Amino acid sequence: MLAIGVTMVGILNHEEIRLRQQEIEVKALAALIAHGNHYYSKQAERRLYEIAMPDIAFDDGFETLEAFEKRSKQ
Repeated sequence: MLAIGVTMVGILNHEEIRLRQQEIEVKALAALIAHGNHYYSKQAERRLYEIAMPDIAFDDGFETLEAFEKRSKQ
């Protein structure tokens, strides 16, 4: 039973580390949007879009409203 507890702690610790890394990435992307040149600002916006809405993000990062509504009804 002790081994299961250690494993669960390891899993929770790994999840906390992953969330912390994502938090740092979001802060860095926000700084790029605020202070980066046009190219890096747009790349940062795209990555934030992918993080915020992974279920609708795809290759070019944007989708028309009609395409989204059609896909979400399926």
